[in-house]
Amino acid sequence: MTHDDKRFSTRMGIQKADSRDVASIKLPCAGSHDFNVFGDSDVTRRLVETNLRDAWFFFSDHMKDLQSRNWKMNQFDFQAVMKKGAERIKVLQFDLWVLGQLDGEASRKEQEAKELSDLMQNRLHRLQNPENCATAKKLLCNLNRNCGFGCEIHHVIYCFMAAYGTHRTLILKSDGWRYTSEDWRAVFLPLSNTCTTVSDKDVVKWPGNNNTQTVEFPMPEEPQPKPQHMPLAIPRDISERLIHLHGNPGAWWLGQFLKYMFRLQPYMQKLIKESEKSFHYRHPIVGVHVKRTDKINEAQYYQLEEYMEQVEEYFAGLQVFNPKVTRRIYLASDEPRVFEEAKKKYPHYEILYNKKSQVVIMDKLNSLRDLIMDIYFLSRADYIVVTFSSDIGRLVYEIMQSLSVDSSNCFYSLDTTYYFDFQRPNFVKTRFFHQPD
Repeated sequence: MTHDDKRFSTRMGIQKADSRDVASIKLPCAGSHDFNVFGDSDVTRRLVETNLRDAWFFFSDHMKDLQSRNWKMNQFDFQAVMKKGAERIKVLQFDLWVLGQLDGEASRKEQEAKELSDLMQNRLHRLQNPENCATAKKLLCNLNRNCGFGCEIHHVIYCFMAAYGTHRTLILKSDGWRYTSEDWRAVFLPLSNTCTTVSDKDVVKWPGNNNTQTVEFPMPEEPQPKPQHMPLAIPRDISERLIHLHGNPGAWWLGQFLKYMFRLQPYMQKLIKESEKSFHYRHPIVGVHVKRTDKINEAQYYQLEEYMEQVEEYFAGLQVFNPKVTRRIYLASDEPRVFEEAKKKYPHYEILYNKKSQVVIMDKLNSLRDLIMDIYFLSRADYIVVTFSSDIGRLVYEIMQSLSVDSSNCFYSLDTTYYFDFQRPNFVKTRFFHQPD
């Protein structure tokens, strides 16, 4: 055990010493653990600085050692270096989290997150429930984009953002939805209690003008003037607050629309509660979404082992804090064989899944319910391993942002970075001068 390892172990021992002061708190991406946060912010800040320097020395010394050898590092040595390095990073992350607790930043952010979410949910409610539906300006959105569920939901978000930006009530046209013979209300509450229909004679193609009663929003593939407020834009009036609060403001903003949209019918809420009880859904837990069927021809194929490698790294990090942590995943896939494969290859894991999961059959309400259930449980995990080439993977990540202060880093995507289809150009600002090699 290194000097730093002893320091961490001793410190943790002190924290556990007085059970009266132990509080159950939730570390970012780590589920619930019993830690008592105490100490001095200046001391903790110096610990971070020292450990960051030591982490660099650790990696640079091993790289120099590797360079001086006449043979390649064997697999055992490589894994040992990675394990020790990961433990150092986890300690750094823990100390940074403690720093936020000590200076009051965590409680301030929790309050700020609640205030911002309440503000936006109230705005969306007012937008969707005008006092006079007959005179209210409206935006008509067709749910049937003829693509997968996640793709269609993202299209509705796109419509909703355009409605918000142009101060129009969103009217969702969902008759004959391909996932059910009914409409949106088969599983979700209506988007409005007072304004749900439009007169066909009043409809004008997007963008219309300020005097247009109802504009019909086009499909994103169609030629159109793109709205300035399209993803991943955020409202200017809350931008400063949101940038200080969240690591991915655009995803947080999308999550607020999903929070409003994904209000489930009472019978769906009951089904989920019953399933949660039967699954014994507990934390910490990693959500794993293995996409197969329609994605095989659209994106790279990944073996189950490639997903589970990231899950293993996550739980190895948690073992730094709790050596007896239970390894638990919620597994979702459209390929039934994946579940049997997981149980066979990873018997030391608790593997939770919806036993009704199967390849989604279009126009079948039960399949839609099962898919929504998977999205629900994946988004409530502490950490997710997904592919962001999948709309479902991105959808789960976006919902996560509406459920906590900041879950922007609680994921691993096996393929692409986070994005929104047809999004605005993503500009970044350089912080320091850099001469590329």
